[in-house]
Parts: sequence; C-alpha cells; structure tokens
Amino acid sequence: MMIQSGYFTHKEKNKSELKVGVTTTFEWYEFATPFPKGVKPIVIPFIQTFGGPNTPDIRIADANEKGFKFRIQEVVVCNPGVSALSDGPHLPEVVGFIAVAPAFKLPDRKR
Repeated sequence: MMIQSGYFTHKEKNKSELKVGVTTTFEWYEFATPFPKGVKPIVIPFIQTFGGPNTPDIRIADANEKGFKFRIQEVVVCNPGVSALSDGPHLPEVVGFIAVAPAFKLPDRKR
C-alpha cells in the first residue's frame, strides 16, 4: 500500500462555483512522487490554519496517480431556512492531506 502526505499554502482567487460537477475553477496539486500508473488514490484533505473568521470548505476532484484538483471556498448561510451559498474566495490557509492507494479497485463514479 502506498501512502503520501503533504501540505501547501493556498489563497483562493476564483469566484464561487455553484454548478454541480463543474471543476473549471478548481486548481491542481501535483504529488511529489506519483502513485503507480492507473491508481486513483483516496485523498483526505484538512485545513490546518485559521486564516479568517469564516469557515472554509475544501473540495477534491479528479484524483489520479499524478495529483488532484482542489478548491477552497467559504460557506455561508444567508437566513435560517435558506440553503447555504458559497461566497467565493477565502483568506490564505495551509492545507494538509494524506493520499492512499486503495487496497482494491474502486468503481468509477458517475457525476
């Protein structure tokens, strides 16, 4: 089993992404050492700092042997009973992660 860990500091510069499955506003993180060809690692991210008063959310997409796409954004609720909206960019944060090669092949998920 292959496991990697790492961290990076990131300042989100993109506007809110409100469409399901759209990753054009995500950014790319490349592993220092690639996983074996064809491996789709499980990536577990976490925010390690407290860069501002609003709670950041991190999303991961399209993980492969070379790296993964990620996005940090703030989540806010306008009024009780109203669905949460993302208000876009967040102050710089340190993001840590672990990435693990699955012990068995995971089925592809349809978006």
